[in-house]
Amino acid sequence: MVNVSFLDHTVFQGYDGQDIIQMGTYNIESRLCFITESSGHSLDHVDGIIGFGYVDFKRSPAFLETLTRPERPEWHITQPGPIMKSKKFSFMASDNGGELQLGGHDPAAVTGPLFYTDVIKNTPSYSVSVVSLKYGPHELLKFGPQNNTIGGLLDSGTSCMTLPSTDMDGTFEIAPSALYHKYRNEFGPAPLIINIDGMDFEIPFSQQHGAIGCVGSSPKDLILGDPFFREYLVEFDIGAKPMRFGIGAQNPAYKMAKKNTEHPLVTKLPASRHQSSKKLVPPTDPNAIVDNIPVIDKENVQYMIDIGVGTPPQQMKIIFDTGSYMVAVFSKDPVDHLQSTYAGEQTPLQPIQTEDEAEVSARIVTGDDQPDFADGLFNSLAVTASLLALAAVLVLAAVRASPARRHRIKVAKNNSTPA
Repeated sequence: MVNVSFLDHTVFQGYDGQDIIQMGTYNIESRLCFITESSGHSLDHVDGIIGFGYVDFKRSPAFLETLTRPERPEWHITQPGPIMKSKKFSFMASDNGGELQLGGHDPAAVTGPLFYTDVIKNTPSYSVSVVSLKYGPHELLKFGPQNNTIGGLLDSGTSCMTLPSTDMDGTFEIAPSALYHKYRNEFGPAPLIINIDGMDFEIPFSQQHGAIGCVGSSPKDLILGDPFFREYLVEFDIGAKPMRFGIGAQNPAYKMAKKNTEHPLVTKLPASRHQSSKKLVPPTDPNAIVDNIPVIDKENVQYMIDIGVGTPPQQMKIIFDTGSYMVAVFSKDPVDHLQSTYAGEQTPLQPIQTEDEAEVSARIVTGDDQPDFADGLFNSLAVTASLLALAAVLVLAAVRASPARRHRIKVAKNNSTPA
């Protein structure tokens, strides 16, 4: 069994399973979570979530790893069709939506060559080196004597530019968030100028304030969230050693895809934008395993893409997130999933016909291979703190050492009404 908790108190439970995921032109067999119960607001009116975060070890549970490998022997998977050959993807956003590009980036989407910078080791997986952050001409990162840089997390799932609200145990002489509000009150509107590894990137005041702008705070996080992706295309080059990121200013003349589109260099998937006004609060349990969303992220912006699950594919609208790495979709309970099994037993698939629910054939893992998936999630905690939300997947129910069985899953649309 899977249990996942988010900072806004959204919780979901479900089962580890396996099925075909259709994403653009790719049909990929993958592990995923089937959500059977949820509470809270993050998953209202969506059918699930797909994480494009990454953790790099032998049995990595990252969906990106499955998308780009012809086989996953540890999961008994051989892909039925083409895989994504280049372990790259790009994301860009606008006030109305966004675009995911699989396999690299379209040069027409940016105004010039990308600026490339390597990932910072021993930090959340998609972190870049931020050496300066100014509000207009005023420096916000007043480093202590032992520090001259901080990791900035590239996270499309965070709605704000998020500044540390503490000195981070002496990293700073003064909390950057406090300086931001001080200078903003004293000097009025000004751009944020972020220096990443020697290159300046500007976030205009319109992206910091108003109906769509947002600058938040978090005790120990500098997050380059939604406002950054609305100004820049970011390419995530996972295959590079070390991993690197390309950043380029968006071309204002570029038209984002309105439907899944094959380009000579990339596959383009449109992302719709949803914004709510739920205010997030700190977890009541200080030791809770939670998602890395800033505490005062009041806008709760989400980008959603369409995928298909099963054969034939059932179309679903799910959250796209670079801060997590698992696929999870809403589902009905598997049939008799807790019944005892004997070695080699296969539970037959019985056809289920309903008017409102599509059928998805899923492999619910109750055998020796499920702990491998859990171990992978556990090991990822040592690699990246940005994936804390889905690291809670390691809270699995007792698994019997019996062969995997197949069950029929009925995937249900999530039509919950926000409280």
